[in-house]
Amino acid sequence: MDFLSLNDDVLRSIADKLYGKTALNLALTSKRIHDLAIHRVSAVIVCPDGPHLRLAHRHLFFGSRPRALYLESLTVLHYAFSLDHDIYDSRSRSPPYDDEAYDWSQVRLLVDILMNARNLRLLALPLFHPTMIYDSPRLADALCDLPNLTSVQLDTVGDTIVSTLIPRLPRSLRILELQYHAAIGDSGLYLYDEPKTFPPLLDTVAAFPALHTLRLKCFHETGPSFRELGHTYTPPLLPAVRALVLQKIGPAALDIVQLCPSLTDLEVGLWPPKYPLTKVRRREGARWPALRSFDAHEVGDLPYAMGFLGPARSFVLRQYMRVSNPPSAGLTVMLDAVERTAPRALFLSLMVGTCPMTFWGELASRAPNLRVLELRLNVDSGEDLTLNSLGWLDAVPDAIRPLSASLVLVRILLPRMPEYSILGTRRVLAAKSALVATVEEDRARAARVLPQRLADALPALRFLEVCEARPSFRKNIENQDQEWEENDGQPGAGFDEEDAAYGAEEDAWEAEEMRFDADEDEDYSMSEDEYFDTGRNEDCDMSEDEYSDASEDSGWGARIEAMEEQGDPEKIDVQRPQVAYRWIDNVAYRRWWRVRQPNGDVRGRTLEEISEAELDRAQRFLEEADDQQVTRVD
Repeated sequence: MDFLSLNDDVLRSIADKLYGKTALNLALTSKRIHDLAIHRVSAVIVCPDGPHLRLAHRHLFFGSRPRALYLESLTVLHYAFSLDHDIYDSRSRSPPYDDEAYDWSQVRLLVDILMNARNLRLLALPLFHPTMIYDSPRLADALCDLPNLTSVQLDTVGDTIVSTLIPRLPRSLRILELQYHAAIGDSGLYLYDEPKTFPPLLDTVAAFPALHTLRLKCFHETGPSFRELGHTYTPPLLPAVRALVLQKIGPAALDIVQLCPSLTDLEVGLWPPKYPLTKVRRREGARWPALRSFDAHEVGDLPYAMGFLGPARSFVLRQYMRVSNPPSAGLTVMLDAVERTAPRALFLSLMVGTCPMTFWGELASRAPNLRVLELRLNVDSGEDLTLNSLGWLDAVPDAIRPLSASLVLVRILLPRMPEYSILGTRRVLAAKSALVATVEEDRARAARVLPQRLADALPALRFLEVCEARPSFRKNIENQDQEWEENDGQPGAGFDEEDAAYGAEEDAWEAEEMRFDADEDEDYSMSEDEYFDTGRNEDCDMSEDEYSDASEDSGWGARIEAMEEQGDPEKIDVQRPQVAYRWIDNVAYRRWWRVRQPNGDVRGRTLEEISEAELDRAQRFLEEADDQQVTRVD
């Protein structure tokens, strides 16, 4: 079927899923499609710094056609208001601590955009300082007068903003993320005489009947919990909240969970977790409702929540735990949490070394319903590597053998080899390089036979996924110098190609205006430099959150999207019927090996050759891992 033969409704539905340069490419196919898709070019805008904010403002208000009306998602990072516009040199730094380091005159551009973006649905302001409202009083009115707003992210807030501005937002709000101002000694802006207390927050959130996701960050130093206030305050229930994210919070903030009877997904990260774990004062209370997912950032968060933990379908522990024998206090706390949650899916991050992983037998007895296991493995740091580190991957199949009767799906992420310091004499660096290369060679050998060994060790296994990360160890100091020479030593020159995503949107804006606005009444005769005001840098223009999320998620096999194909990996046979096996090599492309015949013959197929139904069925094993009889996948 010819693409142009589709009716306008179908083409418009396709265009509504696109934005930026992709929408522009579709619009350039024909004049008819141009009228249906060109408005999607400016549907999503990310402004990482001041020049991009000015560019977005100019684009949305350039010409006679109002483009701001089609804006659906807007993100303005704190660098857009910073006096230091070198975001590439400051990507790893936190926002300046002093509010005098910001240029608040740029806020008027944001106000103009918000007052005209009537269809805006998602708004993220990683810097929402009270000075912005004091200098531009129209900002509060513009923000609260967005009728279609469904998702809001505001950072650097306190009780004043929460009690005065947030209640004025549309009642259709579904996602709310509030990051309170930083504590003294923590990175970020601190607002003096701006408390963080429970009553304004809870009363405000309860006023939104459609709010299903609540994210709170830096909600610490709150004073006593509302449970300790006695009869002086009665907190409202939050029946609409189904997903709750608590990051960098104080222990008292965990009491919010008891106010969410419909909660299904919970993520917890305390600030700062206290060690040793054996001295943490355990807080008791009513058990939390049964959860679909419980996500803890590190093992130090678990003792605070242990008194409230109830059943959870999946249990996630993000930070690496070091394997020790006998089990450390962290492993003991993790096993206690697994017993209380009784998960069907378990996601662990382990730092393995020379110590045997003897805790799996006890874990099998404490989690009899476990069906899905995802392991994110890593080895000791480059400074601690020895020849005794060889063979660490060979021990994994035998270690998890106690779970052989229950596991249906297994995902394993093989680590990047550790980096080591480039400081030292050339002889020391050569020895480190040789040792790391030896450990990497042993890891590559073990990785080739790992799928078959896992299939042999786990008789009930039906789905297996192995993700191998790119090697990242430094060979020697000469290669490091060569890398800097190739990148010309420019800040941000070594980032991935994904960092140019926003630069593509800039090109789309420029091409659209050059092609379709030349016939406007205004004379388009300015130069490119004049158009971009202070110039345009196309390097590394992802937002800070996008970059950190991409870096973090690239390690998890369940969330890795296929990138460009770089060649076929070595074919690995899994000689076991009824096993669907997928190999992700270099975190860049995917391949499945499926056992097709009872005699164990394997036929390899690329991802493109596999039907969506087959992939959906594999995904359901992760989402619905239950006790039902697993049949062979044909």
